[in-house]
Amino acid sequence: TRTRAAVELRQREAKEVMPALEEWYGSLKEDQALQKLRAIWGSQAVGAFQRSWAEDLLSGSNPKARAGALRALYYTAGEEKTSRLLLEKAVEDPNPQVRLWAVSVLAQLPWPDTVTLALRALEKEGVDKYLDFALWSICREHASRWLPVAQERNPFRHTWQLFFAGQALKQPVGISHVLKSLAEGEFETEAQLDEVISWIANVGEGNHLEVLFTVALSDGAPKSRQMRALRGLRDAARLRKQRPTGRLGRLNRFLEKGNGLVFAEAAALAGMWKLEEAREPLERAFLGPEAVSSAAALEGLRALGGARTKQFFSAIARNVGTDFAKRLRAVVGQTRLDAKAGAELAVSLLQGARRAEDVQVVVDAFLANKNGPSALAEVLERPGSTMKPSMALVGLNHAGSSANKSEALIEAFRKAGSLKPMKLKLSSAEMEAMMLRVAAEGSAARGEQAYRRAGMQCIVCHAIGGAGGIIGPDLVSIGASAPVDYLIESMLEPSKKIKEGYHTAVVTTREGDVVAGAIARQDDTEIVVRDAKGMEIRVPKKEVATTSVSPVSLMPMGLTAQLREDEFVDLIRFLSELGKEGPYKTTAQRFVRTWEVLQPHGRTRDAIGHYGKKIFTEKIESYQWTPLVTRVNGTVPGEELPRVVGRGKERYGVARFRLQVNEAARISFKLSGKLSDLTVFVDGTEVKGSREGVSDVIELSRKKGTCTVTVVGLLGGGMEDFSVELLGNPGVIEVAQ
Repeated sequence: TRTRAAVELRQREAKEVMPALEEWYGSLKEDQALQKLRAIWGSQAVGAFQRSWAEDLLSGSNPKARAGALRALYYTAGEEKTSRLLLEKAVEDPNPQVRLWAVSVLAQLPWPDTVTLALRALEKEGVDKYLDFALWSICREHASRWLPVAQERNPFRHTWQLFFAGQALKQPVGISHVLKSLAEGEFETEAQLDEVISWIANVGEGNHLEVLFTVALSDGAPKSRQMRALRGLRDAARLRKQRPTGRLGRLNRFLEKGNGLVFAEAAALAGMWKLEEAREPLERAFLGPEAVSSAAALEGLRALGGARTKQFFSAIARNVGTDFAKRLRAVVGQTRLDAKAGAELAVSLLQGARRAEDVQVVVDAFLANKNGPSALAEVLERPGSTMKPSMALVGLNHAGSSANKSEALIEAFRKAGSLKPMKLKLSSAEMEAMMLRVAAEGSAARGEQAYRRAGMQCIVCHAIGGAGGIIGPDLVSIGASAPVDYLIESMLEPSKKIKEGYHTAVVTTREGDVVAGAIARQDDTEIVVRDAKGMEIRVPKKEVATTSVSPVSLMPMGLTAQLREDEFVDLIRFLSELGKEGPYKTTAQRFVRTWEVLQPHGRTRDAIGHYGKKIFTEKIESYQWTPLVTRVNGTVPGEELPRVVGRGKERYGVARFRLQVNEAARISFKLSGKLSDLTVFVDGTEVKGSREGVSDVIELSRKKGTCTVTVVGLLGGGMEDFSVELLGNPGVIEVAQ
C-alpha cells in the first residue's frame, strides 16, 4: 500500500499534494518520527522537499528517523545550503547508520574540510563495513582537500584518523607523525597495532622501518608490541626487500633469549636479512630443549642459507645420537635448500618414523619443492629403502593428495611398504551392496569417532556448522543434500567430485618452492594461499613464477585405506545423517564449538601444589594450546583432551575459549557435564557454581570487552564429556574470533 501511495504521489502536482501533506505533518506528535520521515519523503517525491522538516528530525531520539532524514538531505546536498552544525553533530552520532549517511552527505559538499569532518565518525564505537567503506571512499575522492595539508601537519583530531586516511590512499602520508605516536604508545589495541604496523610495512622506507625497529627494541616494551613490530619488519623485507637503516645486528638481543613468540619472529627476520652474526644463536636454539624455538630457528637458518647451513643440517640429520625430532627438522631444512641432498638424509628417518605426523612433515618438505617429489622417489626406489607398511601408507596418502602430484613418488612409497594397490572404484553391484550395508550396519556414533580421528584429517579441512577447517566445504547438511552413493564415491575418489570453489591453486616461486591450497586473497603485492592445514602462506607477487589450478583435490586419495571396511561403513553412515532431523543435525543452540586445549607442560606438575588449578589459566608463553572442535551435539569429548600432569598420578584436561562481550551487561552461559569434576575460571578467577548434578547456568556481570573462560577437570577420575552453551541475546555475547 505504501509503495502504491508513493507511486501515486509522484504522478501528482506539488500544489495538489503539499497542503494535505503539511496538514498531516503538523498533526504528528514528537514520538511519531517515522511517520514524519514518510512525510519528508512524500515532499521529496513531488519535488517540494521540505528541508526544515528533515533538519528538525535530526534532533529526534529515533536513530532510524535520523538516518532517514540524512538520506533525504543527501539527494539535495549540492543544491541548497546545508547546516554545518547539524552535520558536525550527525557525524558523531552514536548510531553507525546515522554516521554513514552524514558521511555520504559530506561527500556531496564542496567544503574544504569534508574529510576532516567525516573522519570524526571513527571516534565513536561501532564502525561497520558500510561506514568503513564510505570513509575510505571520501578519503580517496576528496584527497586534494586534505593531502597537501597532511604533508606538513596532521589536519585531523587524532593520529588514528591520519593513519586511516593514509591507508585509504596506500601512501606514506603523515607516516612520521604516525610512527611518533606508535613509539609513544598511542595505539593501544591489538587491532590498531596490527593495522598501523602492516601499513608501515607496506609503504615505509628504510628510515621509517628504523623507527619501527626502535619500537621493538624499546626497554619495557610489551612482548605483544615487540612481536608485531618484528612481524612488520619481516613483511617489509619479504614483500619489498626493505630494511631499517641502522645496525641490523641489534636483532640478536631477541635471539639470545632463545624462546617464545618474539624469538620466532626474530629468527625469521634474521634469515630474511641474511644476518650472518645471528647464525650462532640460531644454531643453539635449534639444538635447544624448546620445540617451538627449535622449529623457529629452522626457518631462520633455512632463510639464511649458504654452505654452512647445509653442513649444519647434514651433521645433525646424520647424528643418530641426536633427538629424533631435531634430526627430522634438519632433514626438512636441508630439503628446502637442496632436495637431492635432503632425500639422501630422509630415508633413514622415514624408516625409523613411528608417528604419522613425522612422515607427513618429511613428505611436506619435498612437496614444497618442485624437484622434491622426484628426488625422494629416486632414493626410495633403491634397494634397502623398505618402510613399515603403516608409515609407507601415510606417505602414499600424503603424496597422493598433493597438488603437484607425483605418480613416481606414490609408486615409490607403495614399493617401500610392499603395499597392494587399493580398489577405489566400485562396480554397480558393489556400490549397491555397500549402500545397503551402510543402511543396515552403519553406526553414526562410531562413524563420528572415525571422522574425528587425527590420522583422517577430516576436521582439519572440513567444518560442521562452522566448527572445523575452512579448506573444504562445510558438511553441516551433506547428509540431507547428497545421496549415499555420492558420499561413497567422494571418499574413494575425491578428485572426481570437487565442489565448485574448492579447486586447488598451485603457486610456484622463482626459487622452485611450491605452495598449494585455496587463494585466500591477493592484491598488487602478494598472493595469500591457505593450505590444507588452514595456515595462510604469503607469497610476494614479484617472486611468483607460475600460478595454476590443479585437477587434484586437497583431500588425499586413498585416505580411507587406513580404515577397516566396517569403519568406512560407519563413516559413510555418519556423513549421511548430517543435516537430517535427529542427533546429527546442528541445532540453533549457541554451543561453544571451537576450543583450545592445553598440551602437557613441565611447569604444571610442580606449580599446581602451590597455586592450585589456577596455574592452568596463567599466561605462560611456553604453554602450547591447540584447537579442538566439539562433536556435532556440541560436547567436548573428555577422552580426547591431552593429559596434563598434576601432582602424583593426577592428570587434568584443560580447555578454554575467548568470550566477546559487546556491551556491559549481566551475561550467562550453561555448563553441562559432570559438575563435580569441573572447575570454571573466567580470566583466572574461579567461578563458584553448583558442584552437583549435570548442568548449571553461570551468570556474571561483565564490562564490554573479551575474557577467557577455562574449564578444568580431573581425567581418569570421572571427567566426562561437557559443553558450554551461550544464553541470552546473541548481540550481547559471542565466541571471540
